[in-house]
Amino acid sequence: MDLITKTLNYDFNTAYPLLMQELEIEGFNISIEIDMKKKMAAKLNKSIWEYRIIGIGKPDIVAKVLDEDMNIWVFMPCNIVIYTSWKGTTITFQPIKSELSNNKSELIKKIGEEIEEKFLSILENL
Repeated sequence: MDLITKTLNYDFNTAYPLLMQELEIEGFNISIEIDMKKKMAAKLNKSIWEYRIIGIGKPDIVAKVLDEDMNIWVFMPCNIVIYTSWKGTTITFQPIKSELSNNKSELIKKIGEEIEEKFLSILENL
């Protein structure tokens, strides 16, 4: 699976708020956030680096897509992963354009392209 990633020379506490700010600027809402560091500590008594899974969406786009194809929920929310390692802080997302390219709806294909362009813009701005 091809993923789009960018590693920043920032620590997590610097990169995370910057990512959240860029998501807000692009109009994305956070629908879910999972702090894997806390989950791993609580469930497995295991310590890991900072690692979050962030589910995002744009309500106006979600409404258009659901009118077109209810099965699209398989791809929602769009997930972004942000984690820290010895390399820095990495932000990763799945290219939604390729996931939606086989959909019969031209509107959904166009929306997939639009969302991916916004993701790429966010990464570029970080």
